[in-house]
Amino acid sequence: MPAVNRHRVGPVRTALFLGLLTVAIKWAVCLQCSYSEDLVRVAPWGFGYEEGHIAANVIAGNGFSITSAAGNLPAAWGSTLPTTSSANFLPTAWVSPLYPLLLSEIFRYCGIFTPAAASVVIAVNCLAQGVTVSLLYLLGFYLGQKRVGFAAVGLFLVDPNAWQFLGWVWHTQLYAMLLLCHIYVLMRPARSPVWQGCLLGITLALALLTDGAAVMLVPITAFYVIRKKTGGNRILVGGAALLSGALLMTPWAWRNYEAFGAFNPLRGSVSTNLWVGNHPGNREESYHGLSQSPWHNQEEFQTFVSLGEKGYSQLCRERVIAQVRSHPGRFLVDSLKRTTGFWFGEWWNSFSHIHWIYSAGLGIFTLLAIAGVYRGRKLHIELLLAVFLLFPLPYYLTVHGHGRYRAPIEPLICLAAAVVFYRAEKSPSK
Repeated sequence: MPAVNRHRVGPVRTALFLGLLTVAIKWAVCLQCSYSEDLVRVAPWGFGYEEGHIAANVIAGNGFSITSAAGNLPAAWGSTLPTTSSANFLPTAWVSPLYPLLLSEIFRYCGIFTPAAASVVIAVNCLAQGVTVSLLYLLGFYLGQKRVGFAAVGLFLVDPNAWQFLGWVWHTQLYAMLLLCHIYVLMRPARSPVWQGCLLGITLALALLTDGAAVMLVPITAFYVIRKKTGGNRILVGGAALLSGALLMTPWAWRNYEAFGAFNPLRGSVSTNLWVGNHPGNREESYHGLSQSPWHNQEEFQTFVSLGEKGYSQLCRERVIAQVRSHPGRFLVDSLKRTTGFWFGEWWNSFSHIHWIYSAGLGIFTLLAIAGVYRGRKLHIELLLAVFLLFPLPYYLTVHGHGRYRAPIEPLICLAAAVVFYRAEKSPSK
């Protein structure tokens, strides 16, 4: 085999091996911890929360919808689902569609909220982390050869935030994998600008269809393409990315237009999240945004049902504007606290919400990433810095997810932290 091919295949083989090893380790831990049994025990609400609820409606033939059963909010149903005859189904864009649709297919073949479905969901999470590890190694190898590649994988495997939500039925692991796929396409050189542009558009669109917060990657991607590409290649990459991304996003945007009579290509809960994160009692619940959420508050849910999702979103927009105008200083302080909580954990709760090891991991990996970004400033990792600066902005302003909303960029944090171990190759002596 020619040397050039051997150099390409070597890292790929290592990456595949590390990915498969990760899947095996994660799956073994999930079995040992009985994650699938736990999911069945907390079903239906605890089996995917909003996304599991919508997935169950999809597979039951009620569309991408929220169920209103005798005015009772979904979180209060207990262990049984309401019958179709006793419920109304409200079209929704509360969450992005990709994961609920994937979950609905799992329900189709394994049953709704069954042990088999729980096992498959956990397996999907493990597979997503396996792909993430493979990409991490390749990106680390690209930045600093084997040393950085292995360091990135090792850090990810011991990172508490990469373990904490592995047993959740939520889009976190899929979203993290898709974000890393997009960053990989951005950072790695490509022979064909059209092919790279198509991959950029596809990976970004899939990320957006998994979580609308991925919109923060749009300006990063546009700037990176404009800066790194020249002349005709810039046009080819940008045009291919726009076309492929638009083709994937169009069905969801059109569905939302038909359901709500308004253009909404992403999701419909932005105004609601601003309100639930900044209502007058937000400090008493540590900015988690549950007490005013229509999924957890009976009165708010009834308002949601009576107004519909679009009308309720407008109401929340009016509420939050009035609240911020009345108390701008409070909004600023709360946003600063959420910012520090995103990176260092809930210090205002003495780090008690989740085990102290988890909270300590948030702070340690943040400091390592800062050190890695500084050390790697000559390696052109400004893309990672841009993600760290822009991606969290919506969460600074809305609700604090005690590290859950940071989990999608945790692989990139580990990659930046791994650059701490970078060693420049010595120049040959003359």
